[in-house]
Amino acid sequence: MTYDPYPTKCNICGGHVSLTTTFMIYGRNYGTGLVYSCDKCGARVGTYPRLPEERKKKKPPRATGILADEYTRNLRMRAHGYFDSLWSGKRNSLKVRAHCYWTLAGILGVPEPQAHFAMMNREELKDALRTMHDHWDYMLEDASNFEQMTLGKEKK
Repeated sequence: MTYDPYPTKCNICGGHVSLTTTFMIYGRNYGTGLVYSCDKCGARVGTYPRLPEERKKKKPPRATGILADEYTRNLRMRAHGYFDSLWSGKRNSLKVRAHCYWTLAGILGVPEPQAHFAMMNREELKDALRTMHDHWDYMLEDASNFEQMTLGKEKK
């Protein structure tokens, strides 16, 4: 799936995509307050906070991934539930998180940016969930070893 940071066409149904407020979707402000949403099927994706140069040029915020319908959003939450347990709560958690994505990308055989769940469609997410299940012991040990290695480097 090709990532478009400023989507105008839905990757699911081909409908028109609009930038709208989270209040319109959820009834309250959430995250950056903006989401890209398909006018036809309701698929949506969150946005990153705008960088200073994006604000200066009055650019819209970038999408955090590809649009997702409810089923795909649920798969993403499930995948994050497993994956985040590899790195959350660890010292140097951001470094361990980055390493875990790198490891997952290697196992999936994709470039690291494509290993992020927000970049995956439902079939890719199902494959990632199966892969994590099949390689869980390796991924858990690898994350732990990487954490220990980064802690060792801090002491020097």
